[in-house]
Amino acid sequence: LFVADRERNAVLAYDQFGTFVRQIPTPSLPTLQAVSVRGGTLWMVCAGRIVVWNPRTESTTEHEVKVDAPLVDAAWQDGTLFLLTERQLLSREAG
Repeated sequence: LFVADRERNAVLAYDQFGTFVRQIPTPSLPTLQAVSVRGGTLWMVCAGRIVVWNPRTESTTEHEVKVDAPLVDAAWQDGTLFLLTERQLLSREAG
């Protein structure tokens, strides 16, 4: 289980029993909105970017997202990236 902790500006990992495991090493995430897991990687959605953490390499990759309003969440479904802002649900085809 991954938890976005805005107070600590961090993402925390817990096991299935709710026991704290570790803090995920990330760049600064002052606008962290949501976290999700996709294909074994952790996605951290921030206002204008998505940060992807790979647990095998302990590295992050940042992807700038240009939309008219800050992101609230993001999700992949069947090759489409869905981007949620406070007022819109946008989609972008993979490629």
